[in-house]
Amino acid sequence: MKFCTFIILSAIATAQCSELFLSEYIEGSSYNKALEIYNPAESAIDLDQIYDIQFYFNGNSSPNTTIPLEGSISPQQTFVLVCGNAEASLLNIANQIAGGTWFNGDDAIALRKNGVMIDILGQIGFDPGSEWGSGIISTADNTLRRKMGVCNGDVVADDIFDPALEWDGFITDTFDGLGAHDVECATGNSLSIYEIQYTDNSNGDSPLLDQGNIVTTGIVTAVYSTCYVIQESPGGAWRGLWVEDGVNHPVIGDRIQLNGTVREIDFRTTMTDLTGFRILSSANSLPSPSTATTETAADEKWEGVVLQVKQVTVTNPDLGEGEWSINDGSGDLHVDDKGSYSYLPKADDYLQVVMGPIDYFNCFFKIQPRYDRDIQASGELVVINEIHADPDPDEGDANQDGLIHTSQDEFIELYNLSNSEIDLSGWQLSDADKVRHIFPAGSTIPMAGCMIIFGGGDPKGDFGGAVVQTASSGTLSLNNSGDTVRLDDNNGKSIQVTYGIEGNDNQSLTRDPDGDGSSFVKHTLAHHAHGSRFSPGKRIDGSSFFSTYIHIIQGNVDVSTMAGQPGVGVEGIVVGDFQTANRLDGFFVEEEFNQQDEDPLTSEGIFIHDEKFGVDVQVGDLVRVIGTVSELEGKTQINLLSSVVLIGTSPLPEPTAVMLPFSSPAAWEAFEGMNITLLQELTVTGVYDLFRYGEVDLSSNERLYAPTQQVSPGIEANNVQFQNVCRHIRLDDGCLTTPTTPPFLSWSNTLRLGSTLSSLTGILDYNHGRYKIQTIAPVDFVEANPRREEPVPENEIVRAAFLNLNNFFNGDGHGGGFPTQRGAGSLLEYQRQREKLVNTLVGLQAQVIGVAELENDGFDLLSAVQDMVNGLNTATEPHTFAFVNPGMERIGEDQITNGILYQPSALDLVGSAAILDHSVDSRFDPGTRPCIAQTFQDHESNRFTFVVGHFRSKGGECAGDADMGDGQGACNQARTLAAEALVDWLAHDPTDSGDNDVLIMGDLNAYALEDPLLIFKNTGYVEEIERFCGAQAYSYVFDAQSGTLDHALTSSTMSAQVVGSTIWHINADEPPELDYHESNPIEFYDSGPFRSSDHDPLLLSLHLEDPINIELSLFQAVYQDNVVNITWQTLAEPELAGFFVYRSISREAEFQKITGSLVPNTGDSARGGEYHLSDPGGAMHSLYQLQMICRDGKSGYVGPFSVQPSTKAVEN
Repeated sequence: MKFCTFIILSAIATAQCSELFLSEYIEGSSYNKALEIYNPAESAIDLDQIYDIQFYFNGNSSPNTTIPLEGSISPQQTFVLVCGNAEASLLNIANQIAGGTWFNGDDAIALRKNGVMIDILGQIGFDPGSEWGSGIISTADNTLRRKMGVCNGDVVADDIFDPALEWDGFITDTFDGLGAHDVECATGNSLSIYEIQYTDNSNGDSPLLDQGNIVTTGIVTAVYSTCYVIQESPGGAWRGLWVEDGVNHPVIGDRIQLNGTVREIDFRTTMTDLTGFRILSSANSLPSPSTATTETAADEKWEGVVLQVKQVTVTNPDLGEGEWSINDGSGDLHVDDKGSYSYLPKADDYLQVVMGPIDYFNCFFKIQPRYDRDIQASGELVVINEIHADPDPDEGDANQDGLIHTSQDEFIELYNLSNSEIDLSGWQLSDADKVRHIFPAGSTIPMAGCMIIFGGGDPKGDFGGAVVQTASSGTLSLNNSGDTVRLDDNNGKSIQVTYGIEGNDNQSLTRDPDGDGSSFVKHTLAHHAHGSRFSPGKRIDGSSFFSTYIHIIQGNVDVSTMAGQPGVGVEGIVVGDFQTANRLDGFFVEEEFNQQDEDPLTSEGIFIHDEKFGVDVQVGDLVRVIGTVSELEGKTQINLLSSVVLIGTSPLPEPTAVMLPFSSPAAWEAFEGMNITLLQELTVTGVYDLFRYGEVDLSSNERLYAPTQQVSPGIEANNVQFQNVCRHIRLDDGCLTTPTTPPFLSWSNTLRLGSTLSSLTGILDYNHGRYKIQTIAPVDFVEANPRREEPVPENEIVRAAFLNLNNFFNGDGHGGGFPTQRGAGSLLEYQRQREKLVNTLVGLQAQVIGVAELENDGFDLLSAVQDMVNGLNTATEPHTFAFVNPGMERIGEDQITNGILYQPSALDLVGSAAILDHSVDSRFDPGTRPCIAQTFQDHESNRFTFVVGHFRSKGGECAGDADMGDGQGACNQARTLAAEALVDWLAHDPTDSGDNDVLIMGDLNAYALEDPLLIFKNTGYVEEIERFCGAQAYSYVFDAQSGTLDHALTSSTMSAQVVGSTIWHINADEPPELDYHESNPIEFYDSGPFRSSDHDPLLLSLHLEDPINIELSLFQAVYQDNVVNITWQTLAEPELAGFFVYRSISREAEFQKITGSLVPNTGDSARGGEYHLSDPGGAMHSLYQLQMICRDGKSGYVGPFSVQPSTKAVEN
């Protein structure tokens, strides 16, 4: 029995929580960025003029943004700071909202008190590329929460930052924990494993026996059913510990922190009764195993330590209960069966290595092998793999010394089948006559490697990295017509191979397959030999024994089954070199064609994360690399390199052709790491990350649309979403950091959505949750969607427009008050934003404009709406524009509101504005910005009511109204009820206009076929954007999918007066870095309208007259023989004089009159007429519109009508 020595701890160390620290970090989609600060103290802390937050961009050592904190934090409560441009769900949680330029994933953050840093996230003065960390525990596109046991900030500004040590990660846009934080500040007594285990008496128990609240950290080196073993690096005596734990399930390589009680369980020191368990990191290198004899292994100091004993013999194969014993001559050691291994011991078996952690049970120390490779037999695991007795006199330079020699080019190849090196020192190699070679000291064959013994000469080849020797006797003297080759070890055991006349054919004899082939065949006849006569040091196909086929590493599943395995070699051709500064920190290799398998689901390429290992490779190099197989954010790679060898050069494999769409997004996995080519047209469908990461979203079959823009929510929408993913791929520039010169991006010639590529070739990569093609050659886009400097003109009396201003705030109105809550972060940003918006609104040439996301600061001379009107009047003429004042202090309680701008010279106000909010109709959610309605009248007394709305965001948080997974996002019920309330409100004529003509414009945060839009359509409203622009209309792009969140809806009587609608695509197709923010390079800024907002403006052309009473019964336009033949019929033609016909070449173009003179009517008030017209200028994509002219001068429009490929009538 082991004796017990107690040491009483004089103090228990407890982390003191007293100062503020960062407790949550959100770097989500778009502008969804927030920070949570926790107050662990027992009293409130005042923030004003004491605390601030600083952002350090792109490795800067000086702050780029400083945000003074305002207010106070209650004890054990949080304070939430949110970016002013974030979505409503974040803004609703905020204690403080700040504008200005916020952080990205590669920017450091500091929390300061009186100018002193008290917590830092990131590493100030260092640019990590795109992020710190990896996977969801990284600073880019994720939410991070401080671990419960962290109670103090990181105050070292420039130390290496690994978020996994103190933070837990969550996927993009996880907001559910913001505003609350839990801590466990009592961390217990933190001790090393050595302090827990070491005792002066080697037979004694732990000095901490039965003491609880003990915290220790280690790397998991063994895992069994209800227990595991942890060790401290670099290993050694007293540095291992058994842990009894049936709850948590770590894996080998995890670095974990435990809090528990130290006990002696069956006299083995064990940590149990855990109260704390935390994985600090994964895939760590394991401490090297210690080595002992079978006698010295039975010692207290090795308990819990992975130990190896070598060159042992099984002395008793069955001690009962799965135990057996081994001996290296120094004494017996028990072996137990806690682990999972297939070896069945037999008496007198000779084993090269037995390895595992040392256990103690039933009065015996014993070794616990973990898996098969912990038990390595000898003798039979070294095989004679290839024999070359008859070198070819013309092509027989097997030893590659430049001389063909029939004796010196003979060789014998030995292969190590085991999972550890085997020492052959002193072993002997013989033929049938005598010993030809004695292996010198230090003759080891590496794990899964080989050794070649040539007859003589001066071998100079690479030989696959094999160990090379020449016969110590000066010759192997192999008989061509038959001989015996025998290998004898130092224990009298031998293996031998006998061959006959088949050896006399100018080529070697080889096992087929290598290593475990049961017989020898002529090399040229072996599988995958491709006609070669010998392969010393290499497999039959010419690949190195030290290399694992890339398709074996990749497998046909997402995660390599070899992940975490060190010492793995690959051999391949460099197809992509990204080693230079700020690139991917490595290179891609692809298996040589002759060594590829025939499984279409296994990739033949892999990324070598060389981490500046020091060997410069070039595309076309044939290389051999040894390192650890790992999974980085889902990408299989080789890292932690120990060797990179340049073997030579090789022709590049032909790029593998792929075609989109795939049947499943998972199909990309089969090409990960390979050079691929898409021989098809691809369309740019997203440029959001063009500047920040040099990435472009591409799709097959034109741009991607939000599913509910074109199909119904639910199953149909989810099917389309799946198809979208299958059509999508992202193009990357191979850089880790924001590129110095972003590709395809400049103010005057930027890449826009809709541009195309005729084909694309590059390396398929995977990072940050996406497959990406890394460019290896210039990419030439075709500009298929050029900028339009002004919207399509319509020669009508009134234009109505709408634009979401993307948070226009003007500070205090005097040039101060920046940063603002949601808009500009400085005076310069405000000036830039205002200039761009003014030029946009003037460019619309509209007489009435609805705006959203306008600062809700009232209507006085310093208000944002007055400021915008001042800017418009300065850019045009004094008093050109005015705004609608509803006669109240502000509209609603939100920080942003809706507004109406108009030209008094064209339109008069009729009565007062009306407001729809929750107080008017309880269905109108309090979180929805109130709608504003105003009736206008032109100079001919034609009236219409103009309504502006802005419904709840899809990404918001609405209690009981979560995202249902049908494609409509969160808060859909709130938007639908708001639509119902708005329809009912307008039915009661809230402005007392006495007129049925209503035009609703706004950001309804719903796509064309979602529930809120159906409410309008089912009650008779017409969606004019859909009517004129079709199903491919869009005003906004989110996650590389386009659609119309912005809408123009008309009552039926108003719709008859709409003669055209368009969307001016100045924003949604453009990279966000062309906007007003100071963080963007100055050369990207221009005062023009492009990227003045994130939404495109809508524009309607109105012909304000009472509709004429003439109906069509038929309209058809048929394209045939390069001519469009048009036919239309009317039911009756009271007071009709005739028609003008208009044509547009597309839904984006203006209508042009194609009839030079009036087409006279042929009917009258009792009967209709029939009309025919041929248009040689028409095409299949043309649209047509009729203008009907009455004798009294009134007119009306019908259409647009599309062209049909056959006689398919459009009735009524």
